[in-house]
Amino acid sequence: MKIILFCLLISFSAFSSELPTIPENCFLDKVYCSKWDVLQDETLKKYIRINFFAELSSDNFESFKDIEKLYMDFPAWIAYAEGSNSIKISLSRLAEEGTAPNGLPFYDHEAHYVIRGPSPVNWVKVKEITTYKKITEVSGALSSWSFDLKKDNPALEGVKAKKGEIHVAFDQEKNVYQLFVVVDIYPSIALLHKLAAPYMESGFVSMFLGMFDLK
Repeated sequence: MKIILFCLLISFSAFSSELPTIPENCFLDKVYCSKWDVLQDETLKKYIRINFFAELSSDNFESFKDIEKLYMDFPAWIAYAEGSNSIKISLSRLAEEGTAPNGLPFYDHEAHYVIRGPSPVNWVKVKEITTYKKITEVSGALSSWSFDLKKDNPALEGVKAKKGEIHVAFDQEKNVYQLFVVVDIYPSIALLHKLAAPYMESGFVSMFLGMFDLK
C-alpha cells in the first residue's frame, strides 16, 4: 500500500472548499513528478505555480497525523534540504504557536534560505515568516491548513506574497492517504518568471524529496 503526496502551487483568493484533482499518468516511471506554470491573478500580477506529486509507502506512517508532523517539523527543514544544489536553508524554526479566535491552532514558521535562480541573479535570498492556520471547511479532508506570509515582518525579503493550503485525505478505493499542498509565490525580485520558475521548482521539489525520504 502506498501514500500519495500531492503538492500543488496554485492561485486562489481564499481557501478551497474541495480537494484538488490529482492528475493522471503522474507515476508512470517514478514515485514523483512536478510541473510549473506562470499565471496572472485578477489584478494581472504574475505569479509562479509549481506542481509536485509523489507516492510514499504507508509503512512509514501510523496515521495522517504522522504526515502532518513531518511537514510541521520546521527545524527539520534544514535537514530536508541538505545536499540540494537548488535550495539552502540557514534558519527554520517555530516562531510562535497559539490558538486563533475560532479556537483552532496556528503556527508561525520563520525561514531564511537561498534558492537558485537564473543568471545573473544566480541565488535569490529569502527571509519570511509564514502563518499556518487550521481550517475545517474542506469537503473530503481529514485535516486542512491554510498558510500566508506574515505581513508585519520587517525582515521580509525575496518574496512579495505567498499563500496556500495543506490537506490530508484518505482514498477508500485505493486505501491510501493523500496529502495536498497548495501555494502561490510572487517573487519580489524583478525576474522573467518563465526563467525563474524552473529554478524555483527544482528547489522546492528537492526539499520535498528530502522531507519524505524520496532521494
